Amino acid sequence: MDCIVAEGLVKRYGPVTALDGVSLSIPCGGAVALLGPNGAGKTTTLRILAGLLRPDSGRAALCGHDVQREPKEAKSCLGYLPEDAVPFLNLTVRENLEYMAVLRGLDSGVVDRAIKALGLEDLADRLAGSLSRGNRQRLAIAWPLCTAPGCSYWTSP
Repeated sequence: MDCIVAEGLVKRYGPVTALDGVSLSIPCGGAVALLGPNGAGKTTTLRILAGLLRPDSGRAALCGHDVQREPKEAKSCLGYLPEDAVPFLNLTVRENLEYMAVLRGLDSGVVDRAIKALGLEDLADRLAGSLSRGNRQRLAIAWPLCTAPGCSYWTSP
């Protein structure tokens, strides 16, 4: 089964066509990078997949759930990190991740796994504001791992 599917996505902003029939499928456990020049539709595609933007036509699905018809189920499979995400600087690494997990009703086990997955063990009790830029980015990358209870990252053997 593919975890992420987009079929014929079209999005227009007035006379400008941002997406013109974008289709892709990403298998569970796979990774993808969207590369292209400014204005190519990368952010628009991600926003549609995240359910933040409605396509003019086409279909998007996460873990087999249509993003528009089953938004709650689709979003349970989604860990989304906006490009301008900034951690809460007055919280520790662990507190930042616990906050994200609590928002989704998840237990502290996901926090421990995210800390380990991103190699943040030695920084878990440090304030995010005291971290280097690179370590803040690692913390930000850990956020989506603490918000997607249906994510195959946690449910695969």
